[in-house]
Amino acid sequence: MLENEAQNTIPPKESFEYLSQEQYDRLKPKLQRLSTIRRDKLILVLDWDLTMAAKDDPDDVDKAPLKRAHYEKLRQWSEEINRTIVSTARGNAPILAYLRDPFFVRKFGLIKRLILASNSGHYVYGEVSCDGPKPQKIKIPGYEDKNPSIDTVIEVIDDFVTKLCDYTVDGKKVIDGSHRECCGAVTFNKFKTVEEFEAFNKYADQLMENLPKDIQKNLPDTLSQKEKEALAQRIADSIYFSKKRQINTDKDGNVINVQGYIDIKPKRMDKGLTTREILTNPIFNVIDGEPQDKPILEEGCFIVVAGDSPSDYPLMQAAVALLGPENVLAIDVSGGITHDPISGKNFDTDGIIDLVLPPTKQYPAVDQLYLVIDDTVNTCVPCPKNAARLIPKAQEHKPAVS
Repeated sequence: MLENEAQNTIPPKESFEYLSQEQYDRLKPKLQRLSTIRRDKLILVLDWDLTMAAKDDPDDVDKAPLKRAHYEKLRQWSEEINRTIVSTARGNAPILAYLRDPFFVRKFGLIKRLILASNSGHYVYGEVSCDGPKPQKIKIPGYEDKNPSIDTVIEVIDDFVTKLCDYTVDGKKVIDGSHRECCGAVTFNKFKTVEEFEAFNKYADQLMENLPKDIQKNLPDTLSQKEKEALAQRIADSIYFSKKRQINTDKDGNVINVQGYIDIKPKRMDKGLTTREILTNPIFNVIDGEPQDKPILEEGCFIVVAGDSPSDYPLMQAAVALLGPENVLAIDVSGGITHDPISGKNFDTDGIIDLVLPPTKQYPAVDQLYLVIDDTVNTCVPCPKNAARLIPKAQEHKPAVS
């Protein structure tokens, strides 16, 4: 990548009071790189949960509204940056509703050059700011015209979701299921103790372990037992499980409840594949309804990518594979990738995460992310055509509020 002719000033540590010295030291090399990058070369790739939205309802972990302050920032940045790409396992309708909230649109306008990849990236809206965008469906490689077929895998996923939803505590169902077109998910909000959750987690793990045997029961009798076992194992191996858990406590540290979800989807259906397609396939490069006939990714680009769970890690791997680590700022929001709260594992297997943003009393993790992105945009070189409408640098950072 060629360096830009102009260079901006790197903000000092005093401008990042929401970061520790250690965090700032890890961020500084990327700030130095960003100081040579033009703002119209900056691309944001963000997971919806916890990074684009505030999931802070103790009664509904699936409720993830976009905060007013966050929408305003996204709209503001969109005046200058190249693209904002939202990647989520959720369906199209609820996310489009958040991104086109009538109140926000009337007050701030639509977020420009915004791409939505929903259903774990299987459907991509090339430009949300256009009226009535039509989604492009990305094929899942390795499934078409092969056995096990994607339809078979989805049937197994649907059955698995149903079984998880049968789980009860004191005779009452506590799991909510979501059957999606290409994958499935369950959410939980009603576990009153960590022990209740651990019992459910053990039940879910046992279902996963028994999955090959359960699949065998539904295979045709025309197959031999050996063929059934082999096919059932192939189908089971084609399914990916991603868990997320958060413990809500009161001011004294007492547990209020345990919330979370389990995503179940075909293994090759990941956000990394989607990210590569969006950035390199010209069909997704649409501005003001007009195809640009060239890929979004071009010389001089820099990607800021953020996620909060292991299923978001492929986003970061894809960005680094496309541009190299020097042109990517990878952010673990809340620490769910580098230290998965359920397994305790560090999923940063490639060592590419630059910054971890654990929540603090003053700054929730989501708000920290928006502060980092704001400083990132301001560190980039302003574009000449936008020089008269630079993004104002706040005198003092404050946590975003609803």
